[in-house]
Amino acid sequence: DQAILAVAPQTHKTEHLGKSRAIAVGPKAQAVLNPYLMRPDVAYCFSPRESEKQRRQTRSEARKTPASYGNCPGSNRKASPKKQPGLKYDVASYRKAVQRACKIAKVEQWTPNQLRHTRGTEVRKTHGLEGAQAVLGHSTADTTQIYAKLELERAVDIARQSG
Repeated sequence: DQAILAVAPQTHKTEHLGKSRAIAVGPKAQAVLNPYLMRPDVAYCFSPRESEKQRRQTRSEARKTPASYGNCPGSNRKASPKKQPGLKYDVASYRKAVQRACKIAKVEQWTPNQLRHTRGTEVRKTHGLEGAQAVLGHSTADTTQIYAKLELERAVDIARQSG
């Protein structure tokens, strides 16, 4: 039996109401997140600055022209760019990063919030409304019903069974 990690975000949208929030992270998610968790407690797991540095490194390593020919890595960069990658993502920068990645990968555009809705729907399917409510961190089931939509498949199955 593998341990479940309970993560308490530093800030969340209902903290001003005195509510606490904890997110249960299972073994599969932990395996994906592990490389990003191995850092100081004060550091953000995902950093635009770090991502940009890694992207530039990957491009440099994949370069076909030797570095001694043409432009050296970093030679075309502005000395003081107006916009630099930040230390952390906010809602908008994260959404934009995902959308840019979708465009580059030539896959259908999606938004990070769709992951939450999809997860809510999956959990509701397998563990019911209360399970989805717990996973999504909602205090009332009314909110969960907005996020975790009932599947048409279920309605079709019920219609078949009941005639």
